[in-house]
Amino acid sequence: MELDRWAYINRMRHVHPGEKILFTIGLLIICLASPFYRICGSVFLVALGTAWLGAGIPLLACLRALLVPLLFLLPSVAAVMLSIPPLQPAIWSVWVGPLEIGISSADVQRSVLLASRALGAVGAVFFLVLTTPMVDLLQQLRRWHVPPLFMDLMELVYRFIFVTLETGQRIIAAQSLRLGYCNLSVGLRSLGQGLAVLLARSLHRADLIHTALECRLYSGTLQTLEQEYKRNLPLEIAMAAIIFVLAGWLVYGGIAH
Repeated sequence: MELDRWAYINRMRHVHPGEKILFTIGLLIICLASPFYRICGSVFLVALGTAWLGAGIPLLACLRALLVPLLFLLPSVAAVMLSIPPLQPAIWSVWVGPLEIGISSADVQRSVLLASRALGAVGAVFFLVLTTPMVDLLQQLRRWHVPPLFMDLMELVYRFIFVTLETGQRIIAAQSLRLGYCNLSVGLRSLGQGLAVLLARSLHRADLIHTALECRLYSGTLQTLEQEYKRNLPLEIAMAAIIFVLAGWLVYGGIAH
């Protein structure tokens, strides 16, 4: 929910969503096409700096938003870094029974590239998420003639995510008032019971939302008012310049190697 709040109150809220989407796509293409960790790291810093300095989102909020992807990234990088058996020459190795597990310089280089590429891609996507409300994204995709069925599915799934979160928060609050998390064993039991109830209640609330839509003459397409945006030429030039500089660095780096 914090991501959604910043999307509505940041300084780039009224920037044309098409500009932000194209900027994000450009960063993603450069990051995924680059075999150099410095370029991927630069993409991450550009995305983070634009969200922080350009959109006015606090740096701590940006880093807190990236915490969940980092929790998934670290085990993946650790798994890539380890080899069975390790490539030679090995920097570090240990025998576990009949297996030799170790780390080589090639493994380190591969894991660093993976981590920088993942960080750059996640940073680019989070820039878009932190600066653009979902309503604006959907409106822009409609202008680009994305199929209506796909758009409605995106909107409904987005809404049901918040329904599930709100339902889960209410369940946890009710359990906490009954001392459901007073110690570890009781907390684990309460957590299991809450998860068992969460799906049923979320589906029930989703059914109520669908019934409410049908009462308002829902015919399979969600219509919203489109907001008009003015083109920001200096911002467009700045974004294009960043993309061209990174692309030039990628091409020059490939030629130099």
